[in-house]
Amino acid sequence: MTDAGRFLRKARESLASAEADVRAGRYNSAANRSYYAAFQAAVAALINAGIRPAGNQWQHRFVNSQFSGKLVRRRKLLDSDFPALLDDLFRTRVVGDYEAGDVARRDASRGIRGAGRIVQGVESMMKLTTLRETSAEYEAQVAEGRHLVELAEQRIADIQATVVACHPEARFAVSRLGPKDYRINAFVDRGSFGKLARTLGSISTDILLEDDLWIVVIPHDIRELDAN
Repeated sequence: MTDAGRFLRKARESLASAEADVRAGRYNSAANRSYYAAFQAAVAALINAGIRPAGNQWQHRFVNSQFSGKLVRRRKLLDSDFPALLDDLFRTRVVGDYEAGDVARRDASRGIRGAGRIVQGVESMMKLTTLRETSAEYEAQVAEGRHLVELAEQRIADIQATVVACHPEARFAVSRLGPKDYRINAFVDRGSFGKLARTLGSISTDILLEDDLWIVVIPHDIRELDAN
């Protein structure tokens, strides 16, 4: 699991604790856990976006400013009201943690809803990012595979042209044995097998070293075609 995934998991745990606290009447504790659920989700979002503080010290001011400024306002990856929700969660948490008064049930419940929106929003953003990365990686792999096939086809055509230049009667059957592994069955006069080997020389080795493609040529008696 990535660091972003770990912080998102913490955020879900904090949100579950806040919900349990409200059910038990622990509204101050619920306010604390709601804020930290949103805070941890914000950290997950920042890591997912490639934003980290110096020394990985996730201070509240850094997280809130970067989350609101870069991810919401600049990149528009999350809902525009998330910064206000995060500020409200922080103020309610201050009441529950540091002031003499208590957090009301209404405020604790509202905090859970706000934190839940942020956690869910970050989770959706991360899934979308993963989907885009996976799609881009897949497209790159497809393009690379297409390039390999086109390169192999060109090298096979070159080999066949080289053989036909010295053995006009030659016929071919090509098999693909793997992504980079090809076999050319070259049908020529049986008495020309030695000449064929000299014609090809080190072509297969050169292609392997230059293009990372293994194209082997196997000589066959051309009379085999007539027999079939």
